[in-house]
Amino acid sequence: MLFCVTKCLGRGLFGDRGCRLEYLRDIGLGDVGFLLNTSTNELIGVFNAQSEAELDIEKEAWCGEFRAQVRVEPTGDLKRLSEAATILANAGVALVDLPSGKLVPMLPVQNAGVAQKLLELIREGGH
Repeated sequence: MLFCVTKCLGRGLFGDRGCRLEYLRDIGLGDVGFLLNTSTNELIGVFNAQSEAELDIEKEAWCGEFRAQVRVEPTGDLKRLSEAATILANAGVALVDLPSGKLVPMLPVQNAGVAQKLLELIREGGH
């Protein structure tokens, strides 16, 4: 399961800084993904990985700032859960503070147990 803090949904990409590519190497085709919108504290999903992580799948995306990229597509209608930081922490995701004060997952890839908990919450609408 992967998280993405930045997005390029029109391109079907999740991205992270190029130096974090090694953390994304465990992503395989079909893996479950969620988008964390730190501006609204929402968790958005569900997505499936359509590629392995690579540098510069689309070099011009994010003006080159997020070079580690994974091609994704939604699995259906996207659902949004508010209070994402709390949901992630309750699912067992270690969070860290950004300099902006926003909480994000320490690592972009999580285990299957976390994915299952989040999938259940999405199905229940966050309740």
